[in-house]
Amino acid sequence: MNMSDSAANRRILIIDDTASIHQDFRKFLRQEQGDEIPVASIENVLFGAARSERQTFEIDSAYQGREALNLVNTFCSPP
Repeated sequence: MNMSDSAANRRILIIDDTASIHQDFRKFLRQEQGDEIPVASIENVLFGAARSERQTFEIDSAYQGREALNLVNTFCSPP
């Protein structure tokens, strides 16, 4: 994988056995315009200023370690 590939790869793997944790991460990371929690205000509190550009992420979920390992092997194996 070269540097441009890693810069373009915005994949997140959420590993937890609680479904609500997965939902919370998805809600925050995939927030659409008009959602209840304004991301700009959260970023302002956390980072001191709102970021001008929203990044998109591919989100995968695993509820157990073996499932997570299988996903990592699937996405990280050489072509």
